Amino acid sequence: MQTETEYHRGPFRVGLCEVDPARNRIIYRGDATPLEPRVMDVLCALADSGGEVVSRDALIDRVWKIEHGADESLSRAISQLRKAFKLTGCCDELIETIPKRGYRLIPDVSFDVEEDVPAGLVKRKDAAPPPAEPARVIPGWQVQLRKHWRVVMTGAVALIIVVAGLILTADPGRQRAPARAVPERSVAVLPFVSISSDIEDGYFADGLSEELLNTLSDIPDLKVPGRTATFAFKGKTPKFKEIGEVLGVAHVLEGSVRRSGDRIRISAQLISVDDGYNLWSESYDRHADDLLLVQDDIARRVASALNSHLPAGDAPLFDAGTQNPVAFSEYVKARQYLNNRGWGVAKAISGFEAAIEADPEYARAYAGLAVAHTVSHTYLKSPKEIAWKRGETYARKATDLDPDLAEPFAVLGGIALDQNRWEDALDHFEHAEALDPKDTTAFLWHAQTLMELGYLEKAGETIAGGLVIDSGSAIMNLVAGYIARMRGNLDTADAHFETAINAGMSYAVFDRGLIAFAHNDLPRAADLMAEAAVLQETIAVEDKPALVAYYLTIMRHEASVDAAATAFPTLASDDDFLTPSYLLAGESSNALRMIALDPDGDKDTFGKLWSDIDPGLRQDPYMKTLVEETGVLAYWRVHGWPDKCHAAGDTGFACD
Repeated sequence: MQTETEYHRGPFRVGLCEVDPARNRIIYRGDATPLEPRVMDVLCALADSGGEVVSRDALIDRVWKIEHGADESLSRAISQLRKAFKLTGCCDELIETIPKRGYRLIPDVSFDVEEDVPAGLVKRKDAAPPPAEPARVIPGWQVQLRKHWRVVMTGAVALIIVVAGLILTADPGRQRAPARAVPERSVAVLPFVSISSDIEDGYFADGLSEELLNTLSDIPDLKVPGRTATFAFKGKTPKFKEIGEVLGVAHVLEGSVRRSGDRIRISAQLISVDDGYNLWSESYDRHADDLLLVQDDIARRVASALNSHLPAGDAPLFDAGTQNPVAFSEYVKARQYLNNRGWGVAKAISGFEAAIEADPEYARAYAGLAVAHTVSHTYLKSPKEIAWKRGETYARKATDLDPDLAEPFAVLGGIALDQNRWEDALDHFEHAEALDPKDTTAFLWHAQTLMELGYLEKAGETIAGGLVIDSGSAIMNLVAGYIARMRGNLDTADAHFETAINAGMSYAVFDRGLIAFAHNDLPRAADLMAEAAVLQETIAVEDKPALVAYYLTIMRHEASVDAAATAFPTLASDDDFLTPSYLLAGESSNALRMIALDPDGDKDTFGKLWSDIDPGLRQDPYMKTLVEETGVLAYWRVHGWPDKCHAAGDTGFACD
């Protein structure tokens, strides 16, 4: 095996992906995704091994050429490779970790790819990259491995499209609820199966399923579980009775989608979960132009089979927001790309733009485009000011076209909250909630805003309303857990965190660690917090004992955070790692200053002001400076004091 990092093979193929080391990118179906040079070096080293296991020491020796200090960098590179290949859609399982031995590539590697650079080895330090081929290059991004509720808020300015990416790994069996009365007029819309290997057809099938779900949920006497709960069964094969028990429904709607040229075939069937009886089924083999009619017919047939009361008149039950089937098709695919985040955001932007090109008056596509541009700061590293400006522009265009849409107001609220315009944020969220009382986004962000301002009781009441709509939502339960913990309800908080974990949000493992810390169980706390880092792939499995030792050291006040964190140089530059560390160590001033500094610009630690992890946090003098500089104090003086603070003297205040 080679040992010089200057030399790599020319273009090669890993599974379905083409790899171009000279340009540091991978290509799948014409889309080029950039990789950092060191990450590409690791991929080339693994490819050269012929499927054999490559030890961590060998990879470090080849890529970094140092004996110590590159362990964390290698773990990060492996994580970025896994995410890059998965998000492009060409390979779900790329690298296998062999405990105590190293790594190996899972897909086959082929070096017979036709190339436009000299055959064989390319000397990277001398050779200039050849001219770029006409692939669509998706903007690069630094993988955000440890972002929790606020990243979801700033990145997904609509929970409607957020939670899907969080629950794909859920285990539905662990969510089984106690026996309860199930309404006969109830149906779960499972993700339709795409009978195609094309990833875009898979997104298309998911999009059709979600639109059907939304249409059926608008029928007043029909109970339809939300997307979070039903899409947890994607790719799984449980029995219908189990689905009924988990979701509390009497029926299941399932189906498949096949596209071929300008033809589309959709099969759907409505099944009783009690006995497996088929109440209704139909196959539609139509021209793609008839897609909207097919969607409406399926919704009507299902509602009629369940004896639901349909609206009077001939108005379509299914409202796509457009009469243009091309625009609708592009829109539903873009929604699913947006659900997946990461590089999918760039594809979502292109998809929404294609929908708008087909129908320039498509308000929902403008709303989706507003969300995508707003999240681009987090996932594509777009400058925040540009992301905000574009998000606001397209949100206002959407409201001009359709003032009854809730989503664009949620976007405007999210931007206002990021800018500390508290009153504007609450006004927008409340307006969105009034427009669509079933829009969980409004409940979530309304609760988050109240939590950040310190109105914890009101925040708890608001998030409870959202949980009535979508009790299985990972992010909803995570925020509910935050609020409960800040109010001292540790058992309730722990239950919410467990639900979030079962729904696929591994970061909530860290929060269970904070619960253990509150109970003074330091070994369990350290283990859970380190395990969260492993699950989030911010450290390698073999580095977990060192991170456990780090947490025990700072919780026992045996060393300062800054001194102990030198063992993890990458994590030590992450405010999402440092802020809770400072709180656990009781370093109040450092925690507050890190919250104020917000190095990565996502403001996802602001809500920790109301945490009781560090009892001295709100007594630190910098607390007053922080709430004044962010406009929080001005808001309190107009709207009332938060739960843990009160007026003191003529102009001052004090906090518990």
